[in-house]
Amino acid sequence: MVSKHKHFLRLPFYLALLVLAALAALTYYPADTAMWHNYAASFNFSDIFCEFTRLNHLVREPLNTLTNVPYLFFGTVILSVTARDAYRKNRISKLYNNLLIRHPVYGYVLGIVLVFIFICSTFFHASLIALAQQLDMAGVNALVLFPIAYSAHRIYNYYRFRQTYLTRRGLPALFLGIFSVATIVLTLFKWQLNAMVVVPLLVALSGMLIFVAEMMCPNVTNKRWLAIAFGAILIGMFFYVLDDHKIACHEHSIFQPHAIWHLFAAAGAFALYLYLRSENMRHKFMEYRLHL
Repeated sequence: MVSKHKHFLRLPFYLALLVLAALAALTYYPADTAMWHNYAASFNFSDIFCEFTRLNHLVREPLNTLTNVPYLFFGTVILSVTARDAYRKNRISKLYNNLLIRHPVYGYVLGIVLVFIFICSTFFHASLIALAQQLDMAGVNALVLFPIAYSAHRIYNYYRFRQTYLTRRGLPALFLGIFSVATIVLTLFKWQLNAMVVVPLLVALSGMLIFVAEMMCPNVTNKRWLAIAFGAILIGMFFYVLDDHKIACHEHSIFQPHAIWHLFAAAGAFALYLYLRSENMRHKFMEYRLHL
């Protein structure tokens, strides 16, 4: 029975494996290059992360670069499942009563955000240049703002229509438009804001809105996935702080705190997707907790 889900994982898995192999080949290619010296460097980049910086290599931080691949895997899984949902929306909406199924645009946005983070974070940790850092932060901002926009729509929808799956057609565009503007504003003013303060505050705001939505909307959700999502993010942020403060920092170790942050953040984002997808789940595969 579970095997019926595998075709949604096969293409993302092979794509991620292929990209990982290609990145590994580029990462450990022995030739030196001064390619990144031609671009403005991010501020004090050699002191930002624990991992040793290989200044004259195409990929300056191997582990911090390679550990971005899970973002690609989970992002393409979400895009694959969302494409299927969009194709059979009228039929599948009888099994799920939630915004994610009724409006596949939310799934597309989250999947694209994760793929965007993969591209930008890989670019940043490979190059450590200022432009790449700005793009990487744009992806992070989008990821933490997405559950805020989704939860706000869910709360408004239930308050206005008493059914989370019924909504006006323009509302997803409205909430995602606000989400896009907020992402751009946060990114443009990145240098005036402390990311170590802003990101945790946005995560906390996400938690508050999800809690309010759970209280207002009497719908069944799989809260285990929600616990996994926030648990993964909190554990990941713990390793992020360790790296930022150079605690247990060994520059040549295969265990890099920032790389571990990437793994937990990607897993947390996918767990959040499964939580949102589980709302009013009425599917025969419910016992597997996959909701795919």
